[in-house]
Amino acid sequence: MLLRDTPCLRGVLLLFLLSLPSAVSAQNTPYRLGHWDPDSLGNHRAVLHVEAPAKAVQVSIPWRRRDAQPATKQIIITTSSGHRVTNAVPIEVTRERGILAFEPSAGAGDYFVYFLPYRGSVRSNYPRITYRPADTTASGRWLAQQRLTAADIVAGRWRNLPSARVTAIEAVDSMSNRWPMEVISTDAETEGVLARNRGAPFVLFAEDRTRPIIMTKELPQVWTVAGVAGRPVSGEALKGEFYSFQVGVWALRALDSLTLTFSALTGPGGARLSAEHFSSFNTGGVDWQGRVFSRRVSVREGDIQALWAGVDLPEEVRAGTWQGSATVTAAGGLTVTSPVQLTVKD
Repeated sequence: MLLRDTPCLRGVLLLFLLSLPSAVSAQNTPYRLGHWDPDSLGNHRAVLHVEAPAKAVQVSIPWRRRDAQPATKQIIITTSSGHRVTNAVPIEVTRERGILAFEPSAGAGDYFVYFLPYRGSVRSNYPRITYRPADTTASGRWLAQQRLTAADIVAGRWRNLPSARVTAIEAVDSMSNRWPMEVISTDAETEGVLARNRGAPFVLFAEDRTRPIIMTKELPQVWTVAGVAGRPVSGEALKGEFYSFQVGVWALRALDSLTLTFSALTGPGGARLSAEHFSSFNTGGVDWQGRVFSRRVSVREGDIQALWAGVDLPEEVRAGTWQGSATVTAAGGLTVTSPVQLTVKD
């Protein structure tokens, strides 16, 4: 889908940028774009900085990966000039983080950790990609000298090594960028959200159209900040615009027959905009023959379902703040309501 640069889109993007401080505070490592050949190294890397020359350093990378079984995939460490560091060993590789030890062969400076190298080419019309399997390139002598053998690692001797610092997580282009909606929360962060919503059948997360809800099994890291769950559906739109948004449903138990309904919006001077101006795309609509239909939506326990919706704002609607509510209901009378607040501009 191509988005044309319009005053409305710029307004939405401005609203998104204004909301970034709370999101950025949720992460300690910045996500950004870099430049390299992905067909040889993959689309993602961590940028490290080594303060001083050493025979070996250790680093903990909070990469928060959504891919399965990261320990089975190759990790390539290079110097800033692109030479591979062969003396490297994984200590702990999980979806939440990767703890590695390596020889900073170029001395102090920056190093790159490519953690999803693949085989194949994304430049063909029909790319076929497989991830390279984990390999071992470290010499036995280096492992023994630096006390990084399997037995040493189990004993935790790697903790005595000097630490490298993670300065960024980079994607090769904007299409590959995972921040913010594909950066997973940790188990502890997810448990924190669960604890704050203990007893609720499900939790609602409102998102602007510029941040599509992609993951269905994990909470994005930005959702684990206190106060994000249950926040209002909010945005800025123009008169005559169809404003779209999402309501993410995190099921704390199995849910069936989900519906998304809206109240009327109340605006300046008591003006009202009926609920008929809202549409819920996942739960029903009008087919290609003009027939009204409904769709049954079910969510398994622990999964996330994005409910896309929109409101058609008439050209004659008054500028100002409009308020209402969105209600998600599931079979068995399970109901959660979230406020809706739209700012309409001329």
